[in-house]
Amino acid sequence: MTKTLDKTIYQALAEWAKAQGLTADTAIELAVESFYERSLSDKRLAKFFDGANLDNLKKHQHTFFIKVFSGEEAGGYTDKYLYETHQNLIRNKGLKTSHFDYFAGHLLSALEEQGVTQSII
Repeated sequence: MTKTLDKTIYQALAEWAKAQGLTADTAIELAVESFYERSLSDKRLAKFFDGANLDNLKKHQHTFFIKVFSGEEAGGYTDKYLYETHQNLIRNKGLKTSHFDYFAGHLLSALEEQGVTQSII
């Protein structure tokens, strides 16, 4: 039997964040900041950020997470679009699926460090 959720991840995060004296947007912002710090410190990932505008990347990631967590369409981010967007990194820097796994792992660690519950993660 599949359990259906009665609220979005964003709503669950908002409830959790409120108990921490935060807003959901602030919690997401803190997680994004932490996971970019982790990713930039990771020798397996750092090269992909050379020359990147980190402020823009962080803003974009924050907005993306809000849309995804709230159940909104994620702005047309299809697998084809993501592939095309990252084509330079794939061709010129060797970006692979395993790098996404490392990146996602840093996000999970950042959320855990903040104390976000496993049910939300």
